[in-house]
Amino acid sequence: SVFIEEGRTYRDIVGSAYYVAPEVLRRNYGKEIDLWSAGVILYILLSGVPPFWAETEKGIFDAILQGDIDFESDPWPSISNSAKDLVRKMLTQDPKKRITSAQVLEHPWIREDGEASDKPIDSAVLSRMKQFTAMNKLKKMAL
Repeated sequence: SVFIEEGRTYRDIVGSAYYVAPEVLRRNYGKEIDLWSAGVILYILLSGVPPFWAETEKGIFDAILQGDIDFESDPWPSISNSAKDLVRKMLTQDPKKRITSAQVLEHPWIREDGEASDKPIDSAVLSRMKQFTAMNKLKKMAL
């Protein structure tokens, strides 16, 4: 992990492939990359899979730069519009237009009554999370 100084621009490519913000790949980034990574984590927690997927690291990077996010496949139709809105805002390609951490804390999905849904996590989402975790462990062993 690296501490990012306010107002400073960085150019080194850092981070794990699935969580890398597009501006990191373009080698011109600041603190906004953390909100992107948090958006990727939120997407995974809600769906069980990363928003950008490919067989190779280059493929993942290409998918991130393309920026197409799937909100149509299961379980997304059953996820609230407010949750999808927050994920979209966190995964905005342009870091200048991306939601800030203060705005995340004020987002309706975070603020709504301060209570979690009573709806249980879909078993398919749990299964996909387990597969994603197992795949990452396998990749680490292969390195």
